[in-house]
Amino acid sequence: MKTTAHIALIALGLSAAPALAQDFGGNVALGYGTYHLDSNADDYENTFLLATTITGSIGARFGDFGSQLDLASFDSKAADGDPNSSFSGGVVHLFYNISDYDVGVFYGMAGTDHQSGGDTADVTWYGLEMARDFGQYSIAAQIGLADSDNSHSSIDFANEFMFGAEASYDHDSDLTFVGGLASSGGEIHSDTDFKFTNVWVEASYDIGSTDFESFARVDYYIATGDGEVDNDRLTEASITLGFRYEFGNQASTPMMDSMIPAYTALATSTYDEAV
Repeated sequence: MKTTAHIALIALGLSAAPALAQDFGGNVALGYGTYHLDSNADDYENTFLLATTITGSIGARFGDFGSQLDLASFDSKAADGDPNSSFSGGVVHLFYNISDYDVGVFYGMAGTDHQSGGDTADVTWYGLEMARDFGQYSIAAQIGLADSDNSHSSIDFANEFMFGAEASYDHDSDLTFVGGLASSGGEIHSDTDFKFTNVWVEASYDIGSTDFESFARVDYYIATGDGEVDNDRLTEASITLGFRYEFGNQASTPMMDSMIPAYTALATSTYDEAV
């Protein structure tokens, strides 16, 4: 997909940032989990999927200015090993520190492939964001618009409102808790408004004196629509376990790394197939 090439170019362009920055840091994580899908449609009633997620962030600060790049890859399969859905994507953040608040803009893109539904999509999203580190806890939030160019034109969407917010709390030097909420809209068949919402909590624990940590994350997703498929809904719940490697100063990556529009593009296809 063209999205993958664009992400590669962005990553290459930002790879020189650490050499010029006053401060930089980031992380890479690998997670493996199980998803439970349920719908009042027979196609996705009580369905289980297995998913692998790879994420990474790198950030750099140049005085009060900062930049951050997030990359993510998601791949899910049915219990029998048949491919279900996948995406790869990235988000670029540019921000400026004002009175201890990081305030900036973001632009994201992803290529999605819903194998079981037989469609692909190129997704873009952009908007405004902020973050603040209070020491023991931190907050981040973003608002913006999302577009999806789907190979099935009936589930394209454009200029759909999206938002996200999360908070983290360092219980001690080893244990951290994170919770968040993200949502993005969509449209199906031109007359069905669609909303996909994700709520999550995560706990991570440092592994000894290393730069690695283990984490456990629980997500709940709900997809709802009105119009021609009124009262139909699709819900997902997942548990993901994994490891994360951190390097440099983690304050260099303060912004949310949400990929909610990419998940929304997959969810519109799944929802359309289910109902």
